[in-house]
Amino acid sequence: MEVVIDGIVYVPKEKDAKVEPVILEEHFKFEVHAENLGEMNWKDAVKAVKKLGDGWRLPTVEECSIMYRNQVITENYYWSSTEGDDSYDAWGFSFSYGYTYSYGKNNTYYVRAVRTI
Repeated sequence: MEVVIDGIVYVPKEKDAKVEPVILEEHFKFEVHAENLGEMNWKDAVKAVKKLGDGWRLPTVEECSIMYRNQVITENYYWSSTEGDDSYDAWGFSFSYGYTYSYGKNNTYYVRAVRTI
């Protein structure tokens, strides 16, 4: 059974499983992993989401913005998959304030995986 809260469709994966949000907006349809994977640098974040298997990845900056607007995540800084202009930077997203930053990939920020559905 699915549940719709403020335009976000939550779909349980199996009986008694945690409910994971599925984002449905024009041109975007993606699932957000139910758990924060912790704090790590960008390269470790890329590896961690791939280990989840089955299409999990870091969200794009646009997907982070959608999660912010829908209050899927409401605080802290998270990595996005969007890399900076050089090989040393990647874009992060402040879910506390709703904007992006370019960070050095060696910094540690939170990680939340998404996958296209």
